[in-house]
Amino acid sequence: MRFVFVVVVAAAAFSGCQEGAANVCELSTELPSEEEVGAGRGRADRSDGVELNEPGTWRPNGSITIGTLSFDGTTDEAGLVVDDLIAAGTFPICQRLGARDERTAAADFGGENVRTDATHTGSLSILGLQDDTLIGRFQVDLGGGGGELSLDNGAFRLLKQP
Repeated sequence: MRFVFVVVVAAAAFSGCQEGAANVCELSTELPSEEEVGAGRGRADRSDGVELNEPGTWRPNGSITIGTLSFDGTTDEAGLVVDDLIAAGTFPICQRLGARDERTAAADFGGENVRTDATHTGSLSILGLQDDTLIGRFQVDLGGGGGELSLDNGAFRLLKQP
């Protein structure tokens, strides 16, 4: 088990997620404060002017949910397993958003019928874990049958789903 930990930490060090950097995934590495986003919630500036400030949760299988917004991806941009990086405390973790594959996560805003794909992309950065609260930032452009929607300055402090 010790070997796996060393491999995960060493691989993360070379994955482009450099600790102490001012940003990762083109997002700030500053932890969102509780004033910026409440415990168990996610928020973002929507391009249509409607506020996104919803309760949310995370699960160790790469699933993050904020209201009807969901992120689904099990690996980071280097192809490393996000659950392993979180367990090892290797932050920040960068997940690129687009058409889901082995190095790209996907986002879906079910209530608006828009999602990421090859032309609608973004990024999600997991910045830390405090107790069972996953903390991070995101930015994403979505499209589809519901039109176009951008979510900017996204932040979350999500509780682990039981």
